[in-house]
Amino acid sequence: MSPRQEKPGVCDSCNNTILDVVLSIQKKLDASASLSVELDRLNLNIENLEVGQKTIITSVQKISDAIYHPDNGLYSRIKCVETTADYLAKEIKANSTSDSEDLTNFNKQIEKISTAIAPLPSLILWKDKVTSISKWFATTVGVSTIGLLSKYLYDAIVSN
Repeated sequence: MSPRQEKPGVCDSCNNTILDVVLSIQKKLDASASLSVELDRLNLNIENLEVGQKTIITSVQKISDAIYHPDNGLYSRIKCVETTADYLAKEIKANSTSDSEDLTNFNKQIEKISTAIAPLPSLILWKDKVTSISKWFATTVGVSTIGLLSKYLYDAIVSN
């Protein structure tokens, strides 16, 4: 027997070992295909979540615009009413005289100002409620997204 030749038993065990390694690699490749499918499914679900979040962001931006828009928002409307009320109060003080006719006009203008200012507390309360709801909604969406992603990741790990 030449020094480079191996014993027949050793060669058979090497072949068995190589065969075991090849079978192990094949099993891992088969498992990775299902992992790939799960990752594709997870990716699709994440894309769906992104679309949903874009819709939510658009809604929140619309609410924010309704509150903070410089021309039509609630804050600008409130500021406009306050400015008008201040202006009217200054005008009334400047133009008022001591006769009864001026006093009657003054009282009417005060009633108009009171009527104009009356909805302000309810608008402020509404704005606070909308802000609170928006914060809770955003928090709920964030927590739900994290929970859903965690579930999909757990399912992907457990299935493999």
